[in-house]
Amino acid sequence: MTRDEITRAAREDGGMFAIIPAIVMRDAALSMSARMLYGVLTWRSNRDSRCWPTNRELGEDLGLSPKRISVLLALLEERGHIEMELVSDPQTGQIVRRYLYPVVKSGRGIPKNEDTPPRDRGDLPPENEEVIGDHKRDHKPDPPIAPQGGAQEPEQKKRTPRRAVKTVPAWEPERFEGFWSYYPRHENRAKAAEEWDRLRPDGDLIRAMGLALQRQKASEDWQRGIGIPHACRWLKNRRWLDEPPGGGDGSGGVALQEGVPTW
Repeated sequence: MTRDEITRAAREDGGMFAIIPAIVMRDAALSMSARMLYGVLTWRSNRDSRCWPTNRELGEDLGLSPKRISVLLALLEERGHIEMELVSDPQTGQIVRRYLYPVVKSGRGIPKNEDTPPRDRGDLPPENEEVIGDHKRDHKPDPPIAPQGGAQEPEQKKRTPRRAVKTVPAWEPERFEGFWSYYPRHENRAKAAEEWDRLRPDGDLIRAMGLALQRQKASEDWQRGIGIPHACRWLKNRRWLDEPPGGGDGSGGVALQEGVPTW
């Protein structure tokens, strides 16, 4: 492609570069897949500074499953590298769109690159032992920058960093992602992750929760968006133990689908 063709493609098709800032690339808490996912988000966001691909579409870009993409997005959000905005239908309360914003807001500072320090003299190379003819000239350090505005300002008080919001639980994170995806409301994820860690559900309990959720999601009230609690309150108040209306086999008169969701 010619330079004009590349420029036109970048303007019309959303860009040709996937950008991974140093603060993301050097974050030891991120796997290489998470860093590459950030790059894909910047590529998809070139035109509007945001994107709205599904987990399946992002998974196709990286060769990963949608469930794995969900875990990586939650980690990027927890580390402060992306922002996520959920748009709900005002009538039904259902999530209709998710916007993803790749940002650099973690506050840990841009990592220094000791190999190529910044210079203020154009594109000249460093003068450290530069060979000129048959003679070697030692490096002369740049003079210190004089403070502006007279006396130096007093040193600011150090702020205690806030604890990062935890949106991925330590207990069975993959199964939590399944629960979170299956649950009809997606507000206050951090509290839901906290309650999940406090509850530490085993396989039998997760099956019971899945059966109860399947019944409740099929109920008339939940279908109309009425009385659906946040996921954190559903977990905290053990709402899977609610007595189903109508008694009987526990279905409450609702025809359950084949199979019980166990995530």
